[in-house]
Formats: sequence, structure tokens, C-alpha cells
Amino acid sequence: MKRTVAVVVAATTLVAQAQIYRCERDGKTTFTDEPCVGAKRIEVQPTQGLDKWSGQSKKGADVRKEEYRRLWDDSMRPLTGPVDHQQMNRRRDRYAKHLTPAEHTECEMLDKTMRDLEAQEAAAQAEDIIKLQADLFKQRARYRSLKC
Repeated sequence: MKRTVAVVVAATTLVAQAQIYRCERDGKTTFTDEPCVGAKRIEVQPTQGLDKWSGQSKKGADVRKEEYRRLWDDSMRPLTGPVDHQQMNRRRDRYAKHLTPAEHTECEMLDKTMRDLEAQEAAAQAEDIIKLQADLFKQRARYRSLKC
């Protein structure tokens, strides 16, 4: 258990905003940044520390930057419409990776498709879940290959 927690902590520090998946194979649980069939996505948020002497919040540059972006995104909501902070972060990352407009559009479509498939998976019956998980795996693999 301690080793698993250490792996998750190490993975979260290396990939601050990347997706982490929990996979179960042959009764063993692993955490990875690569999707697998039947994976459960884990949302990872950076933490902020406390100063030992004063007990005050001690925020790192990444946390301060994230708070600023969240405020900016909230203030821009009347112009951007129903786009939330996570979606704006994904868009920023895509622009920073210099994706082509076609790749950017495909990533946006994959975002919507994967959200729908995850919702269907959560409400699916036992006989439908395997097909949905296979479809979700294909979508996640394409998402990863595009470097969305």
C-alpha cells in the first residue's frame, strides 16, 4: 500500500495536470498515465503546503499561477460561454503544444465523446459495459496519440 501511494505521489508531481488512470489486472491495482481497458480516471490536483513556523499557507508558483488562471477564466466566462476552467486549461495546453487546427478540433470532439462515454459507462448494465470500456479505451488511445 505504501509503495502504491508513493507511486501515485511521484506520478502526480511529475505530471501535474496529466490524467492518471487506475487499472486493475489479475487482482492487482496499478496507477498509470496510459489508459487501459476498464480504467478509472483519477483527478489529481496540486496541493499547497504550510509554513512550519507560522502555519500560514505557503503556495508555490504553480499553485499561484493556477489560482490566477482560475480567476481569469471565471472573469472571462461571459465571453467564452459555458467553458469551465478545466476546459480552458486543456485549450491552453493544446495551443502550447502547437497542435494544428484540425488536431485541436479533433481533441475537442474527443473531449466531448469521452465525457459522454464515461457517463454511459457509469450508468451501463453489465452486458454493455465491456463494449463501452473498449470504445473508451480506443478514444483515450487516440487522445493520447494526438498529444491532446
